[in-house]
Amino acid sequence: MKLCLLDADYIDENNKSIIRLFCKDTNGKPVVALDYNFEPYFYILPKQGKENEVKKRVEKIKEIKIKKAEIIERIIGGEKRKFVKVFCFLSTDVPKIRDIVKEWEKERGVPGIVEEEYEYSISYYKRYLIDKQIDGMGWIEVEVEEIKGNYQADKILKIKKIKPIESDEIPELKLMAFDIECVKEDGKQKIVMLSMKSKNFEKVLTYRKDKHYGKFVEVINDEKELIEKFVEIINKENPDILLGYNSDLFDMQVIQQRADELKVDLTLSRDFSKLKFARRARISAARFKGRIHIDLFEFINNILSPQLQTEVLTLDDVSAELLGDKKIEIEYEEILESWRKGKDLAKLAEYCLKDSELTLRLGEFILPQIFQLSRLSGQLPFDVSRMTYSQLVEWYLSKRAFAMNYIIPNQPKWEEIQTRREVSPYVGGYVKEPIAGLHEDIAVMDFRSLYPSLMVTYNVSPEMLNCSCCRKDRYEIPETNYWFCKKRKGFISSVVEDLIKRRNEIKNKMKELKKGSEGWKRLDNEQWVCKILANSSYGYYAFAGSKWYCRECALSLAALGRFFINKIINAAKENGFIVLYADTDSCFVKLKAS
Repeated sequence: MKLCLLDADYIDENNKSIIRLFCKDTNGKPVVALDYNFEPYFYILPKQGKENEVKKRVEKIKEIKIKKAEIIERIIGGEKRKFVKVFCFLSTDVPKIRDIVKEWEKERGVPGIVEEEYEYSISYYKRYLIDKQIDGMGWIEVEVEEIKGNYQADKILKIKKIKPIESDEIPELKLMAFDIECVKEDGKQKIVMLSMKSKNFEKVLTYRKDKHYGKFVEVINDEKELIEKFVEIINKENPDILLGYNSDLFDMQVIQQRADELKVDLTLSRDFSKLKFARRARISAARFKGRIHIDLFEFINNILSPQLQTEVLTLDDVSAELLGDKKIEIEYEEILESWRKGKDLAKLAEYCLKDSELTLRLGEFILPQIFQLSRLSGQLPFDVSRMTYSQLVEWYLSKRAFAMNYIIPNQPKWEEIQTRREVSPYVGGYVKEPIAGLHEDIAVMDFRSLYPSLMVTYNVSPEMLNCSCCRKDRYEIPETNYWFCKKRKGFISSVVEDLIKRRNEIKNKMKELKKGSEGWKRLDNEQWVCKILANSSYGYYAFAGSKWYCRECALSLAALGRFFINKIINAAKENGFIVLYADTDSCFVKLKAS
């Protein structure tokens, strides 16, 4: 059976952690597939020659029962080392057993036998995606047996075997956008209207009458019934994706608060569980199990904003730029006045529905990019839509690390992050002040993917820095005392090289298709994803919270960038050009007047 993965999580039952995959089948029907066979685990790096001793001691742990331990080989710091891989029954046992191992070093009279523990903090469902090399919005082939379960799905399946398969297809997905309008009464935000919009459905719920309402308005009794009706419609219409704009920080927060006070159960998930907020860095994201909640504002703010002309990321401004359409103009004071006096409520309903319409159209425009990022990074659309550039790079590297037998480094602790932030900044790219005035007949020279190309060419990867095997013939970095290995290929430099090659292959395929066709658009999104991950890998080295942090690598790439742009400037001058301006990876020149 072939399935497309939309969402994933896990549950604990009978002293076992079970992976749940929420999918769509080839007929577009929702399916839930459960994997009982995947075992949580983490790695212990013993001191040289202490592998068997560590394994035996792990097996004697009494506080929490482990499933098994085995000695395996993985790559860390550019060299192969022996690790003890510890398998657990429950995913929650992983950090507990790791803490027990950590305590060994504090015992009196016990010689140190452990260097470090690794991969103990990776979320269980993300661990599964990495190990199985399956991707959000990617296709899988499964051998299954049908079982019973309480889910909003056509079939409940138990996985016997699973493997990823290549497919460009995107299943037919049902999208629904929503929006709320609130007024402050008695010191509380109260929901006065709630709109929903999908391809063949539109509705505004409210509890005040107006004879001018359109057919899309349904008047109910009160705010409690409004929220109950919202839940009822979501479960009846059963959208795969629920779209909001700033819904994590506003709409869903208000709906949750009002539902709690009015004692309404927000059972919006496909397993009939209640709405939960999952912590994502600085924000809490509203999550439904098996139904993807996408807050478009988060993705636009984190990923798309540098490409937009507008600096104001309101629904109105973003829709105007991307869709050529705007919200209905109405101020908050007018909303307040309209609701309190019961005047112009029909206009308010149209305003509310228009917000859902714009959100839906933005979703249709942006989701293909989110889906391609999910497929490349290996993460779920729910998570990807809330990630920053650095997080996307990190999860892609994590996926590739497993495939290439590398250990994923630990997340730095808060103190380490603070220390990194306190280091003085290094010199960045070279910028030449422009020659003022109007100029004609300008030629522009631009480096294609400058920093990723330098990373590949000079093998700029943390474990290759100042290697001991290349004392004479090596990649030397100008203006520094750093060099990189010429004999062995680094992990990150090889991953970025693969991204560049993949992007070039995609762009060649695009030349064979009609520009603007569906196939061309899909490939265009795919090459864009390769580009942003490759370009972001440079900044990732200097990101204080990075697992693969390496200030020396970032500094080296900046030095190489300055070296080559200055080389171009000098060559242009020697050949009779006037250099008007230069900025990091491009140079603007013109011929001297004869």
